[in-house]
Amino acid sequence: MICLSTDRTIACMLPWIMLLGGCVAYTGLEGPLASVRRPATDIVTWQRGPEAAKGLIFFCEQLDSIVAAEIAAKIVALDLMPEVQRIRLIINCPGGEVSSWRMISNAMCMTEKPVDVINVGNCYSAACAIFVAATGKRYAFPNSHFMVHRPQMLFDSPEHRQALDFEVRAFEQVLQTKTSLPADWFPLAIRPRYLDARQAMQYGLVDQIVERLP
Repeated sequence: MICLSTDRTIACMLPWIMLLGGCVAYTGLEGPLASVRRPATDIVTWQRGPEAAKGLIFFCEQLDSIVAAEIAAKIVALDLMPEVQRIRLIINCPGGEVSSWRMISNAMCMTEKPVDVINVGNCYSAACAIFVAATGKRYAFPNSHFMVHRPQMLFDSPEHRQALDFEVRAFEQVLQTKTSLPADWFPLAIRPRYLDARQAMQYGLVDQIVERLP
C-alpha cells in the first residue's frame, strides 16, 4: 500500500492513479510518504535566502495543487530578481496530481528568464511533464530515472471520464511535442514505462547528462 497526500487528506491505496475531488492524481511509487504536510513557504522570506540567491527551486515532494502554486510563485519571484540570470528547478518527484503540472509549465512560459530543470533522482508521471516542458536546458544525473504512463480512473462516472480524457490529452501532447518517444507508445499504456538517464536522452527528454549541478 502507498500513502498519498491529496488536498491535505491521506489516502492509502495501491500504486495506480486515482481521481479525487475532480483532480486526477498519480499515487506515489515511492514511499510511504509522510502523513504531515510541511509548513507553507513564505515567499518573501524565501527570496532572502541562499536558494533564491542562486536561482534555485527544489521540487522534491509529491505534486498537488498546493505544491504547484508554491513552485509557480517561486518561479515568478525569481523572474523579478535582476541578480538571477537563469532559474533552475531541481526535481526529485514521484508524481502527483496530473492536473497540477500545467500550472508550473505555464509559470515557466510566463517568465522572461529560461527555466532549467535538473533530475537529481526520480522524475515520474506528472513530474515528467514538467521536466520536458522546461523553457531552458533539461539536465539529468547519470543515476536518475524517468517514468511515464496513462492515468486511470478509480471512480467511474461520466464526469470523471471527461476530466480524465482532458488530462490524458494534455499529458500525452506535451510528451509528443517535447520528446521523441516512439510513436507506438501512444496512446500511453496504464503500465508504467521506466527510462534511465541515457534512455531519456536517447528519446529526447534530456538535453545533457551531468555529474554536478550545472
